[in-house]
Amino acid sequence: MVKIPNQKLKVGQVLWWVPRYTTRDGAVTVRRVGRKWATVATEKNLTFRIDVKTLKADVSGSERGHCCLTKQHYLDELAVDDLWRRLRNRLDYQRPQGMSKDAILELAKLIGISLGDGT
Repeated sequence: MVKIPNQKLKVGQVLWWVPRYTTRDGAVTVRRVGRKWATVATEKNLTFRIDVKTLKADVSGSERGHCCLTKQHYLDELAVDDLWRRLRNRLDYQRPQGMSKDAILELAKLIGISLGDGT
């Protein structure tokens, strides 16, 4: 999931709803903003709350999806996920021929993986 910019939500702001289990994403409007939760509403006036920091929805105590700041932000999120999936699927269990220790350490650092040996 793409990191959410540190931005305060405003009443009337339009976000892009991304449900966890269905494909019916769409615009939602911020109705109320509190310290921890914001209430958003769909075009059909269905309301639910989202965490103001993570934009994850809370419905009956379980996460049902999340909001993105814009539809483009969501499409960017999908593109990054797709690239990562394609990269991951191309990785083999064997080290690519010619890849040095320094290259492996640099790659691990770049993607934020600790290799457990102090690096």
